[in-house]
Amino acid sequence: MIIDNPAFAAEVLENLLQHTAEGTLLVKALRDENKTIVDFEYLLANRAAQRIVGKSEQELVGKRMLEVFPGNKTSGLFDQYVQVVETGSRYADETFYEFDNLKQWFRISVSKVKDGALINFTDITALKNAAFESSRSRQLYSVLVRHLPGVDVALIDRTYQLIILEGNPFKSLMPDQPVENGMELSQLPPSEENANLMSLLKASFRGKPQRQETEVGEKLFRLTFIPIQETHNRFSHVLVLSEDITIFRFSQDELRNKVYALESANESLEQFAYVASHDLQEPLRKIQAFGNRLSTKYADQLEGAGQDYIARMQNAAARMQTLINDLLKYSRVGRMREPFQPVDLEALIEAIRNDMETAIQHSGAQIITRELPAVQGEPSQLRQLFQNLISNALKFSQPGIPPKVTVSCQVASQADKEASGNLWEEEDYYKIMVADNGIGFDEKYLDRIFNIFQRLHGRSEYEGTGIGLAICRKITENHEGAITATSQPGQGATFYVLLPENLINHG
Repeated sequence: MIIDNPAFAAEVLENLLQHTAEGTLLVKALRDENKTIVDFEYLLANRAAQRIVGKSEQELVGKRMLEVFPGNKTSGLFDQYVQVVETGSRYADETFYEFDNLKQWFRISVSKVKDGALINFTDITALKNAAFESSRSRQLYSVLVRHLPGVDVALIDRTYQLIILEGNPFKSLMPDQPVENGMELSQLPPSEENANLMSLLKASFRGKPQRQETEVGEKLFRLTFIPIQETHNRFSHVLVLSEDITIFRFSQDELRNKVYALESANESLEQFAYVASHDLQEPLRKIQAFGNRLSTKYADQLEGAGQDYIARMQNAAARMQTLINDLLKYSRVGRMREPFQPVDLEALIEAIRNDMETAIQHSGAQIITRELPAVQGEPSQLRQLFQNLISNALKFSQPGIPPKVTVSCQVASQADKEASGNLWEEEDYYKIMVADNGIGFDEKYLDRIFNIFQRLHGRSEYEGTGIGLAICRKITENHEGAITATSQPGQGATFYVLLPENLINHG
């Protein structure tokens, strides 16, 4: 038999020794005159041993252990080797060796061979580090889930075993099925609920987060499955979160009811403003008609005071007529909606310039436009918006100085959007500027000027009802935009209109 061939057996053993991944060292005891082991001499070191400890065969074989690796004495390993040789017992352990420029975990097995020892060892540093990281991750997960208020949590590995369990996150799916830490969910008894859970888990391990809301009695639970990815697109665990969101459902219902009530109130208010102003037209027309008759047919029968009273009555009626007309305009902005369409602002301003030709010629005004875009909107409302702004610029001009109005545009910055406070983060906006060289205003009144019926000047100085800028704000809000202004007294004013580049209905 081949086993009887010593040369062949030696060759096989040599190959096994040199090609194994486990380090092997053969040492003999070195004793003093009292037969006490004082060191070991290396007789053999295979390739794996040389690679693991970072020493060549010449640096090991024939050398004394405590000269090459004095840390064996400090670590206590030397005493273990002596114990094996003297007693014949076997030693096996895992140890962390932090000496002689080594910083590694080893799994060591030591057996007696004559007056020496065979030391087999493996570098398990990577395994220990992985185990440490796993343990630390579990501790972090445990700390995390314990401090999530009102949330039940489970961490599940690829074998569907519950690694961490806080509370019972599956109570909404399986109200009658108790779960415990360490349980393998794949071993649950067959049922429709358990099959649903496994389906959600399998989809999550394919990298697809899952979410499900389930009612249990009067409570509503949200169950979320979050895949946890390792390297190479492999999902190692699934984190399951269960939240009782009943209070949010009630809050949403309450908020929805309040929004509905507010919308109804606004609609009723707009309807009231429209009806009231519309119904006021008839008695006002009669006041104006009878006033005109008195002033024409009976002027010679009235004394000076009587004619003055009629003149005041007619002036008041004219102001009332203007106020009613503006109130009707304001109410129509909210009530009358047309489909949005592209609106060329250059063409729009040109049309406004034509409509206001008489006023422009009378005041010597300049209306300048600079590269205005097209925006999505309701043409009639946008026309009213910019006509109001330009009319204001002409009205509040400085005496003796021809009005100059410049309408320009740029892309709104993030700071512009944040300053407005109510624009959509994901939208891009145009910032359209209407600048004039008029009398300006103190910016401390900025919040007032866009409110209905608010005026900064008396009627004797400037005509108007204080509704024009309120209409401007309402139109920009209808277009999911915003309006603001900057100014200083005597240095003109600039109104900023922010409108979406592509208007999207956000619901």
